[in-house]
Amino acid sequence: MQDRSRFSLGTTAFLAMLHRDLVVTGREFVAFLLQALMQPLFFLFIFGKVLPGMGLAAGNFVALMLPGIVALTTLLAAMQG
Repeated sequence: MQDRSRFSLGTTAFLAMLHRDLVVTGREFVAFLLQALMQPLFFLFIFGKVLPGMGLAAGNFVALMLPGIVALTTLLAAMQG
């Protein structure tokens, strides 16, 4: 019986925190969207245009980095939110 009440308490706490996060993200949706979109574009610009232009990276380096940049941005946006 006690395990069931702990599970219920944990589920309630999780749902309350999820609701709070959704409300906060909804209030700051434009800033969240800009951050989530601009960060990978800056990474791709630096690693795809600037570094190869300086001779510090190969030209096809950006094609290798794109999946990692998308994953990293998703993780960082989730952690910062």
